[in-house]
Order: sequence, then C-alpha cells, then structure tokens
Amino acid sequence: MLPVFSLTATKLNFSWVSVGLWTSASASCFILLPFYWWPDVWQVTFSILYSVIVLVSLGLAWRQPRSHIGIDSDGAYLRQHNNDLIRLDFVRANAVQLIARKVSDDTIWYSVWPQFCLIYRDQLGLEDYALLRSFAAQDMLSRGAKR
Repeated sequence: MLPVFSLTATKLNFSWVSVGLWTSASASCFILLPFYWWPDVWQVTFSILYSVIVLVSLGLAWRQPRSHIGIDSDGAYLRQHNNDLIRLDFVRANAVQLIARKVSDDTIWYSVWPQFCLIYRDQLGLEDYALLRSFAAQDMLSRGAKR
C-alpha cells in the first residue's frame, strides 16, 4: 500500500537559486562572445543593454504573483494566482530542484511542446520541500510501473 501524502496549498517564494543559475548562464554567454572585432561604442552599448535587460527581468520576476503548490488525493497540483488548478506529473527530483510536467488536454501542441514547472529548494520550507520531493519520487516510480 502506498503512503498517503498531504500538503496544503503552500506559497512558492521567489527563488534566488533560479536567479543565480540564469544570471550565471547568461553572463557566461555574454562573456564568451568575441568582442575583439566590435568597436568600443558597440561593446559599451551592448553591456548597458544587457544590464538593463537583466535588471528589468529581475524586477518583473520579483513582482510576478506567486503560485501555490499542494498535494491532495488526486496528486500534486499548482494553483495559480487566478485560482486555476493545474495537475503536475513529476519527471525529475533531486536536492536542488523538482521538475514537473503540467498535465493538460491531449492536444497536438501539448504533445509537441509540453509545459514544465521548476520548483527550486529555496521556494518552499525544508519540511515542505522534503515532503514534495518524497511524493515526486513515489509519483515517478508509480507512473513508471504502470507503463
């Protein structure tokens, strides 16, 4: 018999892990661009534009309404700020992040380009993240056994 998991709708906080990962990835691409053939004015303009884009993106991410995640008898769900309930099927779980596929109608677009939800460990409390990670591992194992 499978253990019963329960997690009330918990607010997903702003994730500094995600900011660090995306900023370091984009900064490394920015640094690795070969600037040796660009005039100095272009380099300065590009650097200022990159900085503005990073700051605006960070500000928009900070102001975005937070979603809630929970577990009920039907599985994991994501409740967005407009009270839409989206079911989640976990595809990857580790100590840093959980990756879940958003379950939607079987459309051609969804089969070509499925939507995913990334949940970083700093978005939830330690106990909530551990519970959700355990549920994700069980969810992946039970869906794998059904195939």
